[in-house]
Amino acid sequence: MITHVGNKYKDSWDALIGIILMITCTLTPINIAFSYSEGVTSDIPDHIMDVLFLIDLILCFNTEFVTEEFETIRDRK
Repeated sequence: MITHVGNKYKDSWDALIGIILMITCTLTPINIAFSYSEGVTSDIPDHIMDVLFLIDLILCFNTEFVTEEFETIRDRK
């Protein structure tokens, strides 16, 4: 279990996920509208982004967070 991630790393990770989210939000409608033929080159970035989103999900469930009262919660419960 990961109990602590430094703010520097968490902020960088959140920025990376935000950029990937914007790319996904832009490319998904384009891919649907023009229905490019699926090939290996177009699938690789999609799979990489999916894996990064999965890692983000796992990290979010296993790292500490700060409440509205600025209390740091490290307990998984």
